Amino acid sequence: MTPDEGLAELEDLDRRDRLGASLGVEELGRLLDLAALHGFPRGPDDPCAQILPFHGGGSYPVQYEVNHAGRHYYLRWRYGFSLDVDDVTVLECDLDTMTTNEWTFRELTVLLAIVSDAIRLGTPLSELVFPTAEELLRHPRYILGRVPLYFRPDRDGFPHEAEQRGVVLEVRDYGRWYRLWERRERLLGGPPRELAPPGCGCGVPWLSCGVQECRELVGGG
Repeated sequence: MTPDEGLAELEDLDRRDRLGASLGVEELGRLLDLAALHGFPRGPDDPCAQILPFHGGGSYPVQYEVNHAGRHYYLRWRYGFSLDVDDVTVLECDLDTMTTNEWTFRELTVLLAIVSDAIRLGTPLSELVFPTAEELLRHPRYILGRVPLYFRPDRDGFPHEAEQRGVVLEVRDYGRWYRLWERRERLLGGPPRELAPPGCGCGVPWLSCGVQECRELVGGG
């Protein structure tokens, strides 16, 4: 099976599940495997739909990077904001957007969306202007979107993945993945168990983030 065929199967299973289809044990297992490998599909109205697949995270400093069209982009926030392209710094500035030294998930969605749009459109990155903290609250992308990736702390927690080394799920998808696994476990007659020990509100022990946002992520599905 080619990667594209796997993605087509993932999209079909994801769509059927969201429409309320009663997936069987094998179908649920396949959806879990494919989602762990590729991440859940993003619809056009999803806040992450137009954001490039940045990898990274952290609380302080915050670091994200992506390879796109043959170039490497690296964003970093510590004492100030910097943006590198192919290891050359093209932008350094303070961010009035920041109210603390840590990005919230909502701030992150806005910032990565602005940078993604500029990269796609070919806008000079050195000329980027970010919203102030006051403007941010009115920004249309100021909603829960791109959040750090979840890498499972132990390989035994996820079934059917003996050859995989990491899960590319974003933290906001972890709750849905676990609920799908619970459904499969119930069909098999086995009890569900925790995939990660308690940490912050989302249950990811290494993540430093706002507890309220984490609860929204997991509680909201």
